[in-house]
Amino acid sequence: MAHLAIELRQPHDAVRIAVEGLGQATAAYGTSRLVARLHTMRARGLALIGDRAGCSKALEDAESILDEATAEQPAQWIAAFDEASLASEAALCFLQLAELDEAERRAREVIRLRSGDRVRSRTFAQLTLANVLVHAGRVDEAAAIGHEACSTTVSLSSARVVHQLRALGGVLSLAPRSRQVSSFLAALAGLSATSGEHNGAVSSWPV
Repeated sequence: MAHLAIELRQPHDAVRIAVEGLGQATAAYGTSRLVARLHTMRARGLALIGDRAGCSKALEDAESILDEATAEQPAQWIAAFDEASLASEAALCFLQLAELDEAERRAREVIRLRSGDRVRSRTFAQLTLANVLVHAGRVDEAAAIGHEACSTTVSLSSARVVHQLRALGGVLSLAPRSRQVSSFLAALAGLSATSGEHNGAVSSWPV
């Protein structure tokens, strides 16, 4: 729910729900990776609010707990959360805080760690990196990465990936039309018109 609140741009709810989750998760065995993820969700919410100090502290908490979780056997109901997962969320935090060098470093770290079969995670990291590069004024580099992500998206069938690609395309359509930008926009136009996008909100949260 904390992650969903972030996607819905409800950062105060995201922080509150993550804190509620921490109170529950720390009382159960084998939940260190979940605790680290909840601290990371706190960091994402705090970044959206603009609380740099709070965000950095939450990321430090997540990193410390994740380091200690290496020898722990996770509970079977815990979703995977590893170094690359944390780096991916941290990259989004630093992008939100306009700390572009650190955001780029974290996004490239995810791409390196996800160079194997975790294609969807790697594609999200590429899109984060592309957005970092756009904010840094490196438009052609961003377009080249977006073009590569378009090629991957055909096999992923991911509405979230398509949504983020189209958002990147909207930004790059306003940039000077270089060869890289034109190639990316052409590849984007070739994607399926069905994105599965939804607009919606929750009137209240169950916690």
